[in-house]
Amino acid sequence: MTNPDLTALLGSRICHDLISPIGAIGNGLELMQMSNTVDGPEAALITESLNNASARIRFYRLAFGSASEGQTLSIHEIKDIFGKLNANEKVKTRVSLTTPLARHNAKLVGLMYLCAETALPYGGTIELTQDASCWSVTATGARLTTNQRAWNALRGDTLPDVTPAQIQFVLLPEAVRQFNRKLSLEISDSVLQLSVT
Repeated sequence: MTNPDLTALLGSRICHDLISPIGAIGNGLELMQMSNTVDGPEAALITESLNNASARIRFYRLAFGSASEGQTLSIHEIKDIFGKLNANEKVKTRVSLTTPLARHNAKLVGLMYLCAETALPYGGTIELTQDASCWSVTATGARLTTNQRAWNALRGDTLPDVTPAQIQFVLLPEAVRQFNRKLSLEISDSVLQLSVT
């Protein structure tokens, strides 16, 4: 492997190592519920938290993991990953993609999603769309909040003192360059759209 993407390999490794124990916890909880060992609001809370953790791990594997040539994700898999991502939160996701995504395009969409998500602290909708060779992530909300320095990083500026919550603003431009794509950004009072072509 020439010039390996160590950040992506690290993301894949962490997600790979965590998904098995999370799945085992889910299986154990299901067995306990079948035998009436656990029930009530406590079990519901555990189940909800477990589902959220599983959805996030699958999504982080998509956005932060390695993306090899030739790998694809089906529409069903994409809808499943993004549909469960914010199932119980204020941000709702709509997937309007029409064809399977190459793994590297799915990574770009995932990173764009993470950027868009930061603009909706009060809730809203994120829609994933596809038009020919263009993939877009559109965030719509009554009150968009944008950290100008972070968004300027998508336009080529340096983001000094980057925080863990902002890492997608650094990784997205790098992935765009790596996959020879072009990134565009449009922001208004209530709509934000990120696109790659």
